[in-house]
Amino acid sequence: MNTLYGMVTLKVTNEYADKAVDSFLRNTYLEPGDRFIMIDNDGDFKSNWNNGRIKEEDIIVNSKIENFSHNMNILMRIAVEEEKNLIFMSNDVIFTPNWSKLLGNSDYILTVPSCNQTHTDLGIPGFLSLNDFNERYDILNQISEHVNKQPSYFQRMLMAFYVCRIPLKIIKEVGEYDEMFTVGGEDVDYRLRCLMKGFGVTYTPSFLLHFNGKSSWNGVENTQQIKEREYKYTMQFISKWGLDLKDLCLVNTDVMRVVNKYNLYNFMNEGNYNGLLLYVINKTSMSK
Repeated sequence: MNTLYGMVTLKVTNEYADKAVDSFLRNTYLEPGDRFIMIDNDGDFKSNWNNGRIKEEDIIVNSKIENFSHNMNILMRIAVEEEKNLIFMSNDVIFTPNWSKLLGNSDYILTVPSCNQTHTDLGIPGFLSLNDFNERYDILNQISEHVNKQPSYFQRMLMAFYVCRIPLKIIKEVGEYDEMFTVGGEDVDYRLRCLMKGFGVTYTPSFLLHFNGKSSWNGVENTQQIKEREYKYTMQFISKWGLDLKDLCLVNTDVMRVVNKYNLYNFMNEGNYNGLLLYVINKTSMSK
């Protein structure tokens, strides 16, 4: 089955998107029938940054700035219409050789590449800028090759879908993103919904450089804006999933309170965070 690759960009992060597109085109083998779509959220990428790298018909320019969930759903609808698996990509990443192949080809697992935030022992800061990176592709590719050789698939309690492969089967059975989540929490919500439908969610040996949060908390937002955004999506998440799952899944939470409450140490020791979350989902849904 073919793949739809989709990326979203915004004026404030187009400097990062420029490098992301270059590394994507250099390190991604597109099969006949695969497609790359850029959602230009405010028209700046198409006019100032594309330079002919992406076909005009593969650039979608929004009439107004849309939130992440809305843009993700645009890509999901195209994937369903064209009968393709979807690989969503943030624009603040650097792609490495073989990255897409190492995401796997299962119809039953949503996969996420590992990165400098998941592998903190590799000498790359978890949060950095383009100047920090300084185009050291040689060092990055050496690190990526090292990680690629480790046949490790793993889960974490919090897994951000900064880049993710969503099989068409999952899109059809789980559905689209919940657009009630307008400023965060949408990927956590989607992970829980995948687990409820019996699908796995895992990190893979694929490795990318992720600058992280350049369109929000690590880029354009001030401290007050960060607090307001986090409060908004936290309240939305609690209203849908409850306090226990909030304390497991979101930032600045109390994981051990819930682990102690339900005696979840075996899950923790095994690194089976998907199983832990599904257990709490079932427990909290039964109590409602």
